[in-house]
Amino acid sequence: MLGCAAALVLLVIVRGRSWGRKPWMQALSRLGLTALFTTLVLALVGALFNNEYAFYTSWGDLLGDSPEDTPRHYGAPTPAPALDQQAPSASATPTAPTTPQALPALPQPGQRLQKYEIPGPKNADGRPTASRKVYVQLPVGYDPHSATRHPVIVAMHGLPGSPESYSKLDHFYARLDKAVSDRRIAAPIVVVPQLNRTPDDDTECIDNPHGLQTETWLASTLPTWVKHTFAVAPGRGSWATWGYSRGGWCASMLTMKHPATFGAAVAYQGYFRPQFDGHPPFPPNSPQARSYDLIALEKANPVPVSLWLFASDADKVSYPSVKEFLTVVKRPTDVTARIAQGGGHRLSVWTRKIPRSFDWLAQVQPGFAPSSTFHPQGKSRLVDGSS
Repeated sequence: MLGCAAALVLLVIVRGRSWGRKPWMQALSRLGLTALFTTLVLALVGALFNNEYAFYTSWGDLLGDSPEDTPRHYGAPTPAPALDQQAPSASATPTAPTTPQALPALPQPGQRLQKYEIPGPKNADGRPTASRKVYVQLPVGYDPHSATRHPVIVAMHGLPGSPESYSKLDHFYARLDKAVSDRRIAAPIVVVPQLNRTPDDDTECIDNPHGLQTETWLASTLPTWVKHTFAVAPGRGSWATWGYSRGGWCASMLTMKHPATFGAAVAYQGYFRPQFDGHPPFPPNSPQARSYDLIALEKANPVPVSLWLFASDADKVSYPSVKEFLTVVKRPTDVTARIAQGGGHRLSVWTRKIPRSFDWLAQVQPGFAPSSTFHPQGKSRLVDGSS
């Protein structure tokens, strides 16, 4: 970075000099200096951003070396022990689903990707707010009038981001379809809510004591809406969260704080304390701040949920709190962690590993096992992704 800055200063000094006597030589030299100047400016800006966010941590990382990772297990035996459906939770357990015959019509019939706008999180004083987008990816052959019930993945995007992010996330839906067609996982419904009012608005998915009640919306309002809108399986064994970066934090937080609703979480390069982009909405040592310290919560009251974690030991955004969290994990919490040796905080470090999380979900969550798609009459029906 210092080299780029020094080269820029030198170019500014020499840029006005004439190189050669002929006009074409002078024009060519100035064109070359201008191109070099532009390249160095872009390199300096890129270096500043990389220094702030640690996208790349070495030249090997920049050139595309794939970091190695080895799974390690912490806490309870896989899968985590069952939690009674009436176990205490910070939010109300969602109501029972309606019957398939009572489900509303799809807004885009025949399409797998359904787009909705539903009432957003309320303010702390109870006032309503603007609606939020919710994208829902349906399984191949989904039939709302069928008796088949599907497991649910609530997928959360990073910052900046939007529900459209999962359509661009390195073939996320195609990889999931492949896992379903290979009968490695039951066909889930993927629900992607809009976490922020603008692409760079950082809510950290919390209940802000002075603002939006995003946690309550995600943990209670959204699941209730899903259960009244789609043919989904009831019970925490059929519900999981999934996220990356800020969405990874949201996934872990929602599952650990609401174990009666979600039985498992997948978090790629997430973290275990909120990292606000700006001034935090509460003091560091306040009761509100302590309620979102998942490391302290795990120490004091571990819950029977399963977590899949991926982080890089060179990622200064996620790894410090992931490393600390793994030192305090204990029964009945069940954690599978994959720590890569090197690699920055960016999508390409982990997106090729997405299918592993689907296999893991099918192992730890009964509702995601490929032969256990829920049937209201008590029979299992395989949904394998075929038309």
